[in-house]
Amino acid sequence: TSDEPLDRAQMERFVEVAKRHRGQPATAEPVGRELVFAALEGQFPGRHGEGFWQAMASQIARTFFEDPLARQRLERLWARLCEEAG
Repeated sequence: TSDEPLDRAQMERFVEVAKRHRGQPATAEPVGRELVFAALEGQFPGRHGEGFWQAMASQIARTFFEDPLARQRLERLWARLCEEAG
């Protein structure tokens, strides 16, 4: 469910995104895309940089940000990640 905690490795990948984009708002590009990349990298290691995966991550991020509830959840996640990143 959405209430399940993230595993440590996944959280570390997300926090790395927050460190790279410190101070930026949650947006589909580049923040959302990179968060999706981080999630995909956890599920499909080594595929992160391929063009297909980049395009897919961008589309997924745009879809999330078009949905008001998903966007709100991502904004809360982003705030939490930014706190973790310091």
